[in-house]
Amino acid sequence: MYRDGIIAGLLGAAGVAVWFLVLDVIGGKPLLTPTILGVAVFRRRADADLLQTIPVSLELVVMFTFAHILVFVAIGVVTSLLLTVAGQHPGFVFGLLLLFVLESGFNAAAAVFAEPVLRMLSWPSVFVANLLAAAAISGYFWLRRRAPSRR
Repeated sequence: MYRDGIIAGLLGAAGVAVWFLVLDVIGGKPLLTPTILGVAVFRRRADADLLQTIPVSLELVVMFTFAHILVFVAIGVVTSLLLTVAGQHPGFVFGLLLLFVLESGFNAAAAVFAEPVLRMLSWPSVFVANLLAAAAISGYFWLRRRAPSRR
C-alpha cells in the first residue's frame, strides 16, 4: 500500500517536472520554473518584478524539487490509503471525494496567494501539469488494481 503510494507520487511529480522542463527548454530558460517556485516557497518574496529577472538557481531548483517530491509522495500515499479503505468499505468513497475537494481548494488558494507566480507560469500550463499528475497517479493505481495479485 505504501509502496504503491510512493511510486504513484513519484510518477505524478515526474509528470509535472518533465512538463515544466519542456516548457522551460522551449522558452530558452531551462529550470526557470523550479527556480521561480523555489523563490516563492523558500524566499517568500515573489513579486512580479523579481520573477521577471531572476536567474536560474541550482540551489533553489534542488530545494524545490525535494519539496515537490515530498508533497507528491504524500499525495500518493494518502490516495493509496483511501483507495485501500474504499475497497474494503465502499462507503469510504467519501474520502476520495475529499481528496478532490482538497485539490480544488489548493488551486483556489494558489490563485489568491501566488498570483505573481501564476502569472509567470500561466494557468493553462498549471492546468495541464495537474492533468498530467492526475493521469499518472490514477493510471498507476488503475493498472495496479487490474493486475493479478503477486502475493
